[in-house]
Amino acid sequence: MDQAAGTRPGRARPVVLVGVDGTEDGERALRYAVAEAHRRDARLRIVHARQQVALVAPLAQMVPEHHVAEVAQGIVERAVQTARELGYAAPDLECLQESAPVHTALLAHAHDATCVVLGRRGSAARHLATGSTTSAVAALSPVPTIAVPPAWHQGPQHGLVVVGINGAGAEDADGAWTVVRAALAEARSRHARLDVVHAWRPFSQYDAVLDTKALARTWSRSAQVSLTRWMHDHQPGRDVEWVVQPRYQRPAVALHEVSRIADLLVLGRHGRTGLLALSPGSVTRTLLRVSECPVMVVPLPSTAGSDGADADPAASVVHA
Repeated sequence: MDQAAGTRPGRARPVVLVGVDGTEDGERALRYAVAEAHRRDARLRIVHARQQVALVAPLAQMVPEHHVAEVAQGIVERAVQTARELGYAAPDLECLQESAPVHTALLAHAHDATCVVLGRRGSAARHLATGSTTSAVAALSPVPTIAVPPAWHQGPQHGLVVVGINGAGAEDADGAWTVVRAALAEARSRHARLDVVHAWRPFSQYDAVLDTKALARTWSRSAQVSLTRWMHDHQPGRDVEWVVQPRYQRPAVALHEVSRIADLLVLGRHGRTGLLALSPGSVTRTLLRVSECPVMVVPLPSTAGSDGADADPAASVVHA
């Protein structure tokens, strides 16, 4: 592991960690991270994972290692320059190089961060070619991961944070509050409203013949009452404006729709062990790929031993 520039000052300010790779996606993540550092009064830590595989061009010799090192050095130097141009003037800027896989490099420096910021791939072909670093980091990071999509542009905000809540069972209530608490903090710091979205729709071979209008009305009333009660029980003081939004729709579809008008979508990552730990959950993983606003994935308390592998998107509360 190599440190290319900067030292770790012994200051107590929180850390915003961002991964850069010399692409438009990495530059977008850097712009978002600089804005987050200003908003959180945090110091900025830039990490670049240096190319590990040998580069061989067709009908040519292998690219020398020192050329790869020069490219990596150029990437971190441009990242520092960009951060300065974006207004990060504090002397405690860190810029680190790591000879490790991208997700390993980022996770190695995430232990004292408040969040990890990554740019989501803007091209499906590039996503397939490089694998999903964002999903891997979101699944394993000890701190929230923020994925910044190609559609994000710095500018006027909508004044809306959305949190996705599932309704699977009482055993996940603590996890639900972990996610909602994080979303409340984000809304508070942005002076934004928080929409608590719970989406559900039956999925079976009989879905087409169900009386969907009557079922939707009954379910929506029940969800509205129980979620509103749950929010009041956990957040008796209304220092943040919040609204419960039941949606009779598949969770991934409903959350994708609201991502078009939100500044941030907050979802949970269920605590898992073994192979399941490599995935943040099916709905969360889907939104990481398709959301039109930045997605924050919040790690939840461990649910090892439970069978709620698909209890997405964020966490669960019980419906009375």
